[in-house]
Amino acid sequence: MKEFLDVAIPLITFFLMFVVGVDVTIRDFLEAFKRPIGLASGIVVQVILLPVIALAIIMTMELPVHIEAGILLMAACPAGGISNYYCVLARSSIAISIVLTVATCILAVITLPVSMWVYEIVLGQAMNFSVPIKLLFGQLVIMVFIPVIIGMALRHYRPEVVEGHKKTLSLVGVIALAGLVVFVVIQQPGEILAALSSSIIPAIGFTIAAMAAGLITGRACQVDIQTQFSFAIEFSVRNIAIAAAIAITLLGQVEFAIFAAAYFLIQLPVILMAVVIFRTYVSRNSKRPIEERV
Repeated sequence: MKEFLDVAIPLITFFLMFVVGVDVTIRDFLEAFKRPIGLASGIVVQVILLPVIALAIIMTMELPVHIEAGILLMAACPAGGISNYYCVLARSSIAISIVLTVATCILAVITLPVSMWVYEIVLGQAMNFSVPIKLLFGQLVIMVFIPVIIGMALRHYRPEVVEGHKKTLSLVGVIALAGLVVFVVIQQPGEILAALSSSIIPAIGFTIAAMAAGLITGRACQVDIQTQFSFAIEFSVRNIAIAAAIAITLLGQVEFAIFAAAYFLIQLPVILMAVVIFRTYVSRNSKRPIEERV
């Protein structure tokens, strides 16, 4: 299974980021940077608040050590690239999502060790930790920059191709994600089910709390509803690959590989449900008479 996943996950991620690219333009990025306070808040608040949420969860619940480490690492890590694809499905602010993902990945060289230092002080235990810089920036270039640029280039030079196949590309992405989930569950059903049962409450708790923090931050910055939802997605979806690399290679928590899979499986339906609710809300609100929305 590991050999298959080592190939399938990067390929699926690359394709999903390509789909993100065909849905965004340079103008979208220019518009995103016209709201510097909102962007800065979206970066700073998640870096500060997510570790606090993670600490609150592990201090109020009795969890296995590897799950505690997993939640703490998730909160300390930058946003995951798949958050951009979720924003495509939600039709929220894609450019904002990409900018926040890239920014948190770059800043992770500083924010990751600072978060771990805070954990050491609060929990009173040392964490042998270093930032996997090569993996971090390798992911950023190969799994975000390159596929997004390819997608944007295709949209720019062959817009008729993009318009004719945009919905199909998104559908293929959803099918690929679903196929990956089914494959993981079928391969190790016993271990996955055990991990799901012990991870479901902290994973859902962290996801919902992080999404709420993102929505509140966006509302406080008075950004539009699409940007608020992108904040919610960015706050809740973390870079699982970076967290797993740290846990397995540096902290010796091999069990985290199973927790990472369980976390992804638990969070995916929560995020997709939020996407459906958001799109339904926006659709209904847009059909209301203007005087009712004022």
